[in-house]
Amino acid sequence: MVRGYSYIQMLLVIALLALLAAVASPYYLAWQQRQSLRSTSSILLSDLRYVQSKAMQREQDASWGIYIDDSSKHYTLFHGASYSASDAYNQTVSYPASVSISASPTNEIALAGLTGAVASEITITMTSVSLPTASKTIHINAEGLVTPY
Repeated sequence: MVRGYSYIQMLLVIALLALLAAVASPYYLAWQQRQSLRSTSSILLSDLRYVQSKAMQREQDASWGIYIDDSSKHYTLFHGASYSASDAYNQTVSYPASVSISASPTNEIALAGLTGAVASEITITMTSVSLPTASKTIHINAEGLVTPY
């Protein structure tokens, strides 16, 4: 008596595994996109709070802020009342190309010294490029309260 598997049995198992992989891959890719969005949202929220604390402490005796440049897929933590690309204190943070970030009404979020307030309410929206239904929102009210949704 010969023990082992026949070629037909092996091909059947391989075909079944390929079918399972084909069914599961869209779910995995969607999960991966959501994870990338969550991670980017978390990092941006942390950086907003970091810059706000710098502004409230009047570090370097100035206001601080964040400038979002979605076309280059990065945002910049800046020093001063407004963004200047040549400032030595700028810190650039890149984010994945699979995420799109926009801020309304402006991409320049300047946080006032001592209070951490902004000139007007700002809404930052992050969206997955390949999964448009997945999005995250951060709202900053005029007093500087940062709220993730």
